[in-house]
Amino acid sequence: MKKTLILAAALIATSATANAQSTPTITVDTADLDLTTVDDQQRFDERVQDAAVRACRTPDRDLGARHLELACRDNLRTPAWAAIGHKPAK
Repeated sequence: MKKTLILAAALIATSATANAQSTPTITVDTADLDLTTVDDQQRFDERVQDAAVRACRTPDRDLGARHLELACRDNLRTPAWAAIGHKPAK
């Protein structure tokens, strides 16, 4: 049986671009992880970060777009950890 976390987060900042107006969603496979171990928590965090980078990417390269991308990633990472009952690794 495959376990998967599906998470959504709203952006905390407003954007002039249409891409930032939608709520990104990520899917992270956890079936092969034992989230009680530090190593697998690190793997989980890497998967969340990779998925967040893909979900939050915008075509714009200005400073405002970069700020929105980083905020979007943070807004996906925290709920992902909450969904598994842990705090984000540093």
